Amino acid sequence: MLRVFMIFLFFALWCTCSSEAKKPVGCFSKKELVDHAEHFMAKYLHWSHNHMIQSLEDPNSRTEPSCSNFKLQTSSADYNNRSVSPWRYRIDHDEERFPSRIAVAECLCEGCVINGEENRSYNSVLVKRSQLVLKRIKCPLNPDMYSFKVTMVKVPVACTCLRPISSQQ
Repeated sequence: MLRVFMIFLFFALWCTCSSEAKKPVGCFSKKELVDHAEHFMAKYLHWSHNHMIQSLEDPNSRTEPSCSNFKLQTSSADYNNRSVSPWRYRIDHDEERFPSRIAVAECLCEGCVINGEENRSYNSVLVKRSQLVLKRIKCPLNPDMYSFKVTMVKVPVACTCLRPISSQQ
């Protein structure tokens, strides 16, 4: 984790704009910026296009699961179909971020599915993980050019079933 942080710190420093050149070092056109971001993510973070994004964008695979029509599938390889706190994925889209599309989880139920029924004496809550992303920023000396700012975002990746918070010990 420290290695990844140091790489991003180096990249962030490298992407600062310089007034000494006609085209500042670390400042790019929108097209060049995407190319540099893809190269950087692939080289240093072993990132590649997420297959989940492709399947979520496929119009033939779209279903709108909900808590009321959820059926536990104990033989499914997908955790979200076997969980007592089921979830679905949607695409979060932000053109100012790289990657611009991230799959995020949404809980289907407020409660948890116990014996085939939603039980609201329990809570379905999102599980989040930190993910490094690159945010597009305008170069201060040339607003037609862009650079990156390294940012950490919390991405919902699943749901879990918890007992409600109790004030009694």
